Amino acid sequence: MSKTKFLTISCLLLLATNLALISIPFFRNKGKKSPKHLIVKKLQLNKEQVTDLEVSINKHQETVQGAGKEIRALKTNLYQRLTDSLPSLPSDSLIQFINTQQKIIEEAHYNHFKEIKAICTPEQLPHFRELVKDLSRLFVPPPMKKRRHAPKQDKN
Repeated sequence: MSKTKFLTISCLLLLATNLALISIPFFRNKGKKSPKHLIVKKLQLNKEQVTDLEVSINKHQETVQGAGKEIRALKTNLYQRLTDSLPSLPSDSLIQFINTQQKIIEEAHYNHFKEIKAICTPEQLPHFRELVKDLSRLFVPPPMKKRRHAPKQDKN
C-alpha cells in the first residue's frame, strides 16, 4: 500500500470518527421530551395558554439561574476558605447565604407551578393534579449512585 493511499484512508477514518462524535449530542436526546412539551401535552393547553406558559417558564428560569449562579459563587468562596489562613466571614454565614439562595429556587419552582395551575381551565385541573403527582419524577434529578470502594487490603 502506498503512503498516499494509507494517508487518504487514515484521513477519511478520522473524518468519519469526528463526524460520529460530533453527532452524538444531536441523537442522544431524541426520545426525551422537554418539560414544557410534557406539560403542554398533559394539560392539553391551547395556544394562548402555551404563550402564558412560556412567559412563566422564562421568569422561572431567570430566577433559578440567577440563584444557581449565586450558589456556585458562594460555594466557591466557602471551599476556598479551606486553603485560606484568614477567612473574612465565618463559614456559617456563607452556608446561611447558600441556604437563602436555595430557598429562593424552591419558592420559584413552587410559584411556577402555581402559575401553571392558574393558566388551567377547570376542565384541565384534573390533568394538573396528575401532573403534580409526577413532578418529582419529571423535575428532580435522579439520586446519585453509591460509589463502590474496593476493599482496602492490608499490606502486612
